[in-house]
Amino acid sequence: MYNELFENYIEIKPDDDLATVTLAIPAGAGVCLFVADNDKPVVFIYAASLRNLARRRLDQQQARKADLRSIIVKIYFCSCFSQFETQLQYFKLARKIYPDSYTELMPRLDVWFLKLDNKKSVPSFSISRNYQNDCCWGPFPTKGPIGQLIEIVQQLFGLCRNPARLKSCSYGQMGLCVGLCLDKISDDEYAKLFQKAIDFLNDNPQHNIEYINEHITQLSKELKFEQAGQMHQKLKALRKIYDMCYVGPVEKFWIIAFQPGPKITIARNEETKTARHKANSISTFIIGPGVIEQLAPFTLNHADENCKAVLDHLNLCKLQQNVAKTDEQLLGWLTNQLHKNDSDKGLFVVADEDLNTKTLAEKVNDYFQS
Repeated sequence: MYNELFENYIEIKPDDDLATVTLAIPAGAGVCLFVADNDKPVVFIYAASLRNLARRRLDQQQARKADLRSIIVKIYFCSCFSQFETQLQYFKLARKIYPDSYTELMPRLDVWFLKLDNKKSVPSFSISRNYQNDCCWGPFPTKGPIGQLIEIVQQLFGLCRNPARLKSCSYGQMGLCVGLCLDKISDDEYAKLFQKAIDFLNDNPQHNIEYINEHITQLSKELKFEQAGQMHQKLKALRKIYDMCYVGPVEKFWIIAFQPGPKITIARNEETKTARHKANSISTFIIGPGVIEQLAPFTLNHADENCKAVLDHLNLCKLQQNVAKTDEQLLGWLTNQLHKNDSDKGLFVVADEDLNTKTLAEKVNDYFQS
């Protein structure tokens, strides 16, 4: 079983020299599994240096916990070349090795969504931990940004905060909404207004920022300075949400991740007389609604043609997607990985409709040349 999951393994005997037997384990980052007799998993870990970690765990003098040397017979391992790839392999392998208990190994798999609730007499937005096939936005790592986003949309469009439509609604009496509960607006008119709020959530973040700026300008012209000030604060909050979260329909949650890849052997170039050598590469990951595909690595000098191939593959993935079968556990893992503040987490590009080969190649060159 484990032979299919890992790239290689070593066998360990009680009288083996530890420094010699572990030389086959990569010195770089990766994931490894220590197993006992009958391939029973004992320790499953990842590290920036697999070889050093294996030696520390097996060295009886350095080990602080159980004596693993007496029970471990094999170490399975696979190499990784970035923090993202290491964490991804750890997550994927954990699900296969420990299908019933892998969540205990993951720090956070929570995922939240903003959903449309149209089962009541008045449609509204709400926070949910369950994905719906349509009219669902996200994913979000926590529910806090969703609550802020709902409040911003409610204030911007004057939406009803009282789906029960009680006549004593204080929001309507204070003029903080369009007054549906006070019959200041018809149901048909409110439905059109609510559709504008949905369109706002579906729109490009930059367009939404421009829309709010225009709204603030209009409030100022009407001498509604207090409301303009409040909306300015909402705009600042919205910018923070856009900076830390993907905000859009779940079915359009597509991101391209570029990470450091393995060293690639470059053949001798007779025209330029460049000798055969090793070069750094870039690994690409297509990230969608509960799906991750890793593409073949490429070198930076071939970024233009490879970015075109990446976008072609992305379009193919979109055509083949089945959002109804979204893997929420994987989506939760992805969401929390994407919102880490690590400085070396790699380049992540939101694959919206405006993304083209030239723009993508420029982003890749700017990031990996810096």
